[in-house]
Amino acid sequence: MSSQPGKTDVSRPLDDGEYTYKKAFYQSADVAEDYDFHRLGSAGRRRRHLANWKIIERALDAAGGVSSVLDLPCGTGRFSRLIADRGCRVSCSDISLEMMSVARRVHSDIASVTDFVQADAERLPYPDGAFDCVISLRFLHHVDGETRVNILRELGRISGRWLVVDLRHRYGYHWLRWKVKRLFGRVSRMPPRLTRRQLESEMMQAGLKIVKVFSVAPIFSDKWIVLAEPKHS
Repeated sequence: MSSQPGKTDVSRPLDDGEYTYKKAFYQSADVAEDYDFHRLGSAGRRRRHLANWKIIERALDAAGGVSSVLDLPCGTGRFSRLIADRGCRVSCSDISLEMMSVARRVHSDIASVTDFVQADAERLPYPDGAFDCVISLRFLHHVDGETRVNILRELGRISGRWLVVDLRHRYGYHWLRWKVKRLFGRVSRMPPRLTRRQLESEMMQAGLKIVKVFSVAPIFSDKWIVLAEPKHS
């Protein structure tokens, strides 16, 4: 392993890989062991991680009254710990036992992280309204639109009130850079990114109502943090 994370790290999937490929990709012990290094292994990446977390905290502050949270997919638990530090009871779920194994080991000292459950986001083993809030980060941009709507609907089913999810959009530097690459033949297709109209349409199809959309870093980031609530709440 190099001293600094790079674009060829073990835990970096192919950008144009399909969802089925990525589901299998993260169920690897090598990927799980490298995952935090790739995302937190330099000062710049730690700053980006904390910048993302500050926006997530703004969404949680806007929600209010959140005491029980499902972190899905929890991965290695790097957001689970931060959520628990807010005083929430955190349940962790992921399709990857390998990722959760790292999370259990690294965060074994956190009493308020209550359980780890292997599950597919399309079919979750929780009853309706099981949590005050469901948080899903660094996940839904890997999924095609139809599957994403199905997953959002399932997250809304188990949420008693709130959802906090991150999604990727077309407004800013990253989308422009991809368009230039496509123009010069350096990439064969554009990455799946949402317009605001597509975001609203997918949320409506999933039975969700957008409460607020937060931009992580206007122009320089393609991430939205979306606070939503099920229409049944």
